[in-house]
Amino acid sequence: IHLPLSLKRDDYDNGYFEDLDNESLQKLQVQLNEFAHHKLPVLVLNEKKGINSKDCQLLWGGVDCNEGFSKSFISKEFVFEDGSCLVKTVGDDEVRFYRADSSKCQKK
Repeated sequence: IHLPLSLKRDDYDNGYFEDLDNESLQKLQVQLNEFAHHKLPVLVLNEKKGINSKDCQLLWGGVDCNEGFSKSFISKEFVFEDGSCLVKTVGDDEVRFYRADSSKCQKK
């Protein structure tokens, strides 16, 4: 899943679902609902401005470390307004999407 950059954070870090407006959250839910029956792990492409000095030296030769955007994949748990959720379950280390009527969301 690719989320928009967050204007609420100095480094534009898009890894925070709580920064999304209602329209963006609804779009995300629509995307997740389309694939819910597959029960696939959900990863978010995390982007933020800048990169740590070690990686900057290795990847960018130490130049413009605060100008580019670093990217990584993250998984986060989250409960949507309608009760659907992104959660890890017992025995599964992956975050997956479950619809609001799932017992997996009822515990959150």
